Amino acid sequence: MTLFLVATIDSIDPSGSSLVNWFIAPNLRILTHFIWPDNNIYFDFGYCCDLTSRINVSVNINDYIKNTKIITYFKNGNSLGFRSNGVQLVNNNSATSRIPAGSSSSFVIGGGFKGKLAEFIMYNRSLSNDEMKDIEKYLGKKWGIAVQ
Repeated sequence: MTLFLVATIDSIDPSGSSLVNWFIAPNLRILTHFIWPDNNIYFDFGYCCDLTSRINVSVNINDYIKNTKIITYFKNGNSLGFRSNGVQLVNNNSATSRIPAGSSSSFVIGGGFKGKLAEFIMYNRSLSNDEMKDIEKYLGKKWGIAVQ
């Protein structure tokens, strides 16, 4: 799975926020936290919440508030990671958690998110690094965002 979000955060909800969520079963989910009150970006894929299913990175909140960003979340085999404006922030090569094929889910956009979601693109497969870069460059040009 590869997910691209173009979003602007207006403020951080002190109770936490998530941007895109699929709730499949109790504690089985795909969840994007962008950005949590602890100044971390989180990405959960599978059963929550350990190193087999979750990654996070601490970011400077001032780089994100009121600044439109392209955030790319990806799951490729045992690799779970995300990128910001074309720069890979974190990658976990021990992410063995899976979502069972044929699972149904609830889909939510914007749980507690205070901002604007400009664009959402999802692929049901993992994209290559070159494919991710091409899409990030396209989104950067479209939305006037510098991509590295």
